[in-house]
Amino acid sequence: MTTITYPTRAQIVDVTGGPEISPGIVRRTPEESRPHIGKQGLAEEMPDGSVRITLDDGSIIWGSECWWIPINDHAARLMRLAKAVAIDVGFAPGTDNRYRDALRLYVEERGAVAVGGVERLLPQQSAEVRAATLIYLGDVDSPETLDTRLALFVHYLNDDAPEVRDAAGLALADLDDVRAVPHLLAAIDKERFATLRNFFGLAVEYLQRDRNGPPVTQMVQRSSIKHHEVWARLAGTASDLKAWERLSDEALMNFDQSIADEGE
Repeated sequence: MTTITYPTRAQIVDVTGGPEISPGIVRRTPEESRPHIGKQGLAEEMPDGSVRITLDDGSIIWGSECWWIPINDHAARLMRLAKAVAIDVGFAPGTDNRYRDALRLYVEERGAVAVGGVERLLPQQSAEVRAATLIYLGDVDSPETLDTRLALFVHYLNDDAPEVRDAAGLALADLDDVRAVPHLLAAIDKERFATLRNFFGLAVEYLQRDRNGPPVTQMVQRSSIKHHEVWARLAGTASDLKAWERLSDEALMNFDQSIADEGE
């Protein structure tokens, strides 16, 4: 018997002539699940041992109500790897980790299929994993997935967690696509924290830079964006909103000065 590791991608299947559950007795696909045959979703094991399948169209069906098979889904394995890396070494800037490298390879090899798979599972992940994933996706060399990744990063500018919004802004800067500018400006208008408003402003300035200007100027602007990533994650527990408020009130001037020093 194959052991299933949850959560896993699943597909509802039709069982027309079996399996034979006892001599002479064959069970067909339950009627309640027949409209969902062929659909895919995420299967999760509940504390009581039951299996809940959340289909991609939003429907929920229980494992006892259908026949389903696990799908060998690379994205699901990546998310499990991300959770392990978060526990083992974390996602601090400069840290080499298997998740970043595996995610980059997956997207470069599978393109839109890979980005779609990650996008499907990302909402169920921790804020730490969501933020790291966005940053890593922003740094991937995959022109064919540019539009898909742009839409994904814009979506996460509205995440509840400030570190995820921060990561979405950094990822948009990394894409270096001016179509992100109106979305960043809208995010500035809605953003609660001065640190993030300031950073989104930096990202806008970077994206609107004179692309015919001296390469060194562009490099300094790029350095300012990357510096923010390091600086923001030195704030302590990023999910602690009070930490972000203290950062907004007390460290903004130091941040501005550090960027000025980089440009000298």
